[in-house]
Amino acid sequence: QDPPRHAAPMPVFGAFVDAYLATCRAARAALMHANIFDDEDFLPGMFGIDLDARAAFSTKPSEIFDSLARHRKAVGGKDAASCRAARRLEFIGEYMMALTALARSDDKARAAARRHTEACLRVVREMRAELEAGGADDSAAALRCFDASFNRKLVP
Repeated sequence: QDPPRHAAPMPVFGAFVDAYLATCRAARAALMHANIFDDEDFLPGMFGIDLDARAAFSTKPSEIFDSLARHRKAVGGKDAASCRAARRLEFIGEYMMALTALARSDDKARAAARRHTEACLRVVREMRAELEAGGADDSAAALRCFDASFNRKLVP
Protein backbone atom coordinates (compact mmCIF):
# COMPACT_ATOMS: atom_id res chain seq x y z
CA GLN A 1 0.00 0.00 0.00
CA ASP A 2 3.01 2.27 -0.28
CA PRO A 3 3.88 2.62 -3.99
CA PRO A 4 6.57 5.28 -3.51
CA ARG A 5 8.51 3.06 -1.12
CA HIS A 6 8.06 -0.23 -2.99
CA ALA A 7 8.00 0.85 -6.64
CA ALA A 8 10.25 3.90 -6.81
CA PRO A 9 13.49 1.87 -6.67
CA MET A 10 12.26 0.08 -9.84
CA PRO A 11 11.25 2.88 -12.24
CA VAL A 12 9.67 0.61 -14.87
CA PHE A 13 7.59 -1.14 -12.23
CA GLY A 14 6.71 2.22 -10.67
CA ALA A 15 5.45 3.51 -14.02
CA PHE A 16 3.37 0.34 -14.42
CA VAL A 17 1.94 0.72 -10.90
CA ASP A 18 1.03 4.35 -11.59
CA ALA A 19 -0.77 3.33 -14.80
CA TYR A 20 -2.56 0.51 -13.02
CA LEU A 21 -3.71 2.82 -10.21
CA ALA A 22 -4.86 5.46 -12.71
CA THR A 23 -6.85 2.74 -14.49
CA CYS A 24 -8.41 1.71 -11.17
CA ARG A 25 -9.30 5.35 -10.43
CA ALA A 26 -10.98 5.73 -13.84
CA ALA A 27 -12.95 2.49 -13.40
CA ARG A 28 -14.02 3.46 -9.89
CA ALA A 29 -15.09 6.92 -11.08
CA ALA A 30 -17.17 5.38 -13.89
CA LEU A 31 -18.96 3.06 -11.47
CA MET A 32 -19.58 5.84 -8.99
CA HIS A 33 -20.90 8.12 -11.74
CA ALA A 34 -23.21 5.38 -13.06
CA ASN A 35 -24.69 5.09 -9.56
CA ILE A 36 -24.97 1.29 -9.82
CA PHE A 37 -22.36 0.38 -7.25
CA ASP A 38 -24.97 -0.74 -4.68
CA ASP A 39 -26.51 -3.18 -7.16
CA GLU A 40 -23.13 -4.67 -8.01
CA ASP A 41 -21.72 -5.00 -4.47
CA PHE A 42 -19.10 -2.40 -5.35
CA LEU A 43 -17.74 -1.07 -2.08
CA PRO A 44 -14.98 1.42 -2.96
CA GLY A 45 -14.02 2.25 0.61
CA MET A 46 -14.16 -1.26 2.03
CA PHE A 47 -10.46 -2.06 2.01
CA GLY A 48 -9.15 1.31 3.17
CA ILE A 49 -7.10 2.02 0.05
CA ASP A 50 -7.20 5.66 -0.99
CA LEU A 51 -6.60 5.39 -4.75
CA ASP A 52 -6.41 9.16 -5.12
CA ALA A 53 -3.46 9.45 -2.75
CA ARG A 54 -1.48 6.48 -4.09
CA ALA A 55 1.21 6.72 -6.76
CA ALA A 56 4.84 5.82 -7.19
CA PHE A 57 5.69 8.89 -9.27
CA SER A 58 2.57 10.61 -10.61
CA THR A 59 -1.23 10.54 -10.60
CA LYS A 60 -1.55 12.48 -13.87
CA PRO A 61 -2.37 10.14 -16.77
CA SER A 62 -0.45 12.21 -19.34
CA GLU A 63 2.71 12.12 -17.21
CA ILE A 64 2.30 8.40 -16.58
CA PHE A 65 1.78 7.76 -20.31
CA ASP A 66 4.96 9.69 -21.15
CA SER A 67 6.88 7.78 -18.48
CA LEU A 68 5.67 4.45 -19.87
CA ALA A 69 6.74 5.52 -23.37
CA ARG A 70 10.24 6.36 -22.13
CA HIS A 71 10.55 3.04 -20.33
CA ARG A 72 9.21 1.17 -23.37
CA LYS A 73 11.93 2.66 -25.53
CA ALA A 74 14.59 1.82 -22.96
CA VAL A 75 13.38 -1.76 -22.44
CA GLY A 76 12.11 -2.90 -25.84
CA GLY A 77 13.93 -4.47 -28.75
CA LYS A 78 16.82 -6.13 -26.93
CA ASP A 79 15.40 -9.66 -26.89
CA ALA A 80 12.04 -11.46 -26.95
CA ALA A 81 11.39 -10.98 -23.23
CA SER A 82 12.09 -7.25 -23.33
CA CYS A 83 9.84 -6.88 -26.39
CA ARG A 84 7.03 -8.61 -24.49
CA ALA A 85 7.60 -6.35 -21.48
CA ALA A 86 7.53 -3.28 -23.74
CA ARG A 87 4.23 -4.43 -25.27
CA ARG A 88 2.70 -4.85 -21.83
CA LEU A 89 3.81 -1.36 -20.85
CA GLU A 90 2.28 -0.06 -24.06
CA PHE A 91 -0.99 -1.91 -23.38
CA ILE A 92 -1.43 -0.63 -19.83
CA GLY A 93 -0.65 2.92 -20.97
CA GLU A 94 -3.11 2.84 -23.85
CA TYR A 95 -5.77 1.19 -21.66
CA MET A 96 -5.29 3.81 -18.95
CA MET A 97 -5.59 6.63 -21.48
CA ALA A 98 -8.70 5.08 -23.07
CA LEU A 99 -10.48 4.84 -19.71
CA THR A 100 -9.38 8.34 -18.74
CA ALA A 101 -10.71 9.73 -22.03
CA LEU A 102 -14.01 7.89 -21.62
CA ALA A 103 -14.55 9.75 -18.35
CA ARG A 104 -14.97 12.96 -20.36
CA SER A 105 -17.87 13.56 -22.74
CA ASP A 106 -16.54 15.92 -25.40
CA ASP A 107 -15.79 14.99 -29.03
CA LYS A 108 -12.04 15.30 -28.54
CA ALA A 109 -12.17 12.86 -25.63
CA ARG A 110 -14.26 10.38 -27.63
CA ALA A 111 -11.74 10.50 -30.46
CA ALA A 112 -8.89 9.97 -28.00
CA ALA A 113 -10.72 7.04 -26.39
CA ARG A 114 -11.20 5.45 -29.80
CA ARG A 115 -7.55 5.97 -30.74
CA HIS A 116 -6.30 4.48 -27.47
CA THR A 117 -8.76 1.56 -27.63
CA GLU A 118 -7.61 0.78 -31.17
CA ALA A 119 -4.01 0.87 -29.93
CA CYS A 120 -4.95 -1.63 -27.17
CA LEU A 121 -6.47 -3.95 -29.75
CA ARG A 122 -3.36 -3.66 -31.94
CA VAL A 123 -1.10 -4.56 -29.03
CA VAL A 124 -3.28 -7.55 -28.11
CA ARG A 125 -3.19 -8.73 -31.75
CA GLU A 126 0.61 -8.41 -31.74
CA MET A 127 0.89 -10.39 -28.50
CA ARG A 128 -1.44 -13.08 -29.84
CA ALA A 129 0.48 -13.31 -33.12
CA GLU A 130 3.73 -13.67 -31.22
CA LEU A 131 2.27 -16.44 -29.07
CA GLU A 132 0.86 -18.25 -32.09
CA ALA A 133 4.19 -17.99 -33.91
CA GLY A 134 5.86 -19.66 -30.92
CA GLY A 135 3.70 -22.76 -31.26
CA ALA A 136 0.36 -23.96 -29.96
CA ASP A 137 1.79 -25.30 -26.69
CA ASP A 138 3.31 -21.92 -25.76
CA SER A 139 0.13 -20.12 -26.76
CA ALA A 140 -2.16 -22.35 -24.72
CA ALA A 141 0.03 -22.09 -21.62
CA ALA A 142 0.33 -18.32 -21.85
CA LEU A 143 -3.36 -17.73 -22.44
CA ARG A 144 -4.52 -20.19 -19.76
CA CYS A 145 -4.71 -17.40 -17.16
CA PHE A 146 -7.61 -15.88 -19.12
CA ASP A 147 -9.67 -19.08 -19.06
CA ALA A 148 -12.51 -18.83 -16.56
CA SER A 149 -12.84 -22.63 -16.37
CA PHE A 150 -9.19 -22.88 -15.31
CA ASN A 151 -9.82 -20.53 -12.40
CA ARG A 152 -12.84 -22.57 -11.28
CA LYS A 153 -10.44 -25.43 -10.50
CA LEU A 154 -8.96 -23.31 -7.74
CA VAL A 155 -12.25 -23.21 -5.84
CA PRO A 156 -13.05 -26.35 -3.79
